[in-house]
Amino acid sequence: MNKITERIETFTDLEGIKHKSALHPNEWTFVTLAKKEKVSSTKSGCPIYTFRFSFPHETDQLGSFSGQYIAIQAKINNKIVKRFYSPTSTPSDHGFVEILVKVNLESTGMSGYLSKMEIGEKIKMMGPVDGFIYKPGNFKQMVLLSAGVGLSPMILFQVLLIFPMKYHVSLFFENS
Repeated sequence: MNKITERIETFTDLEGIKHKSALHPNEWTFVTLAKKEKVSSTKSGCPIYTFRFSFPHETDQLGSFSGQYIAIQAKINNKIVKRFYSPTSTPSDHGFVEILVKVNLESTGMSGYLSKMEIGEKIKMMGPVDGFIYKPGNFKQMVLLSAGVGLSPMILFQVLLIFPMKYHVSLFFENS
């Protein structure tokens, strides 16, 4: 565990099709910051950014399902810091993964570190890890609650739109 790798794993999607996964749930892989875009701000003025990280190969996919998340690790102030994020890119996107992060401008933690990264810099990532796996048809109703950047896990539920909907979904959201 915690080994840095560029080994490609495979995963089977919800339709039973096998794909190459850029990440492994127990080994670190270097990914490259390809895009950093401010998309909003909280009421308190904290900027919210989308960070896009490129995988080693353009055809690689994240290999996650709705409800799972990724881990990012960096050395910050001589300490190894690891944080977990819900991807906002879809499981079928190729070559990259995106996350949404509220940045505390005074932070000396991961959000501050990410905000100061330059395009082309590398960082360690692993996943998908834990969470639960949503499969269409598991539920007749879903109620999604989120606040602030907690919307990220809910955004990934856009996979719901890919499949015929035979259930009711409600989303309650507050950005403070």
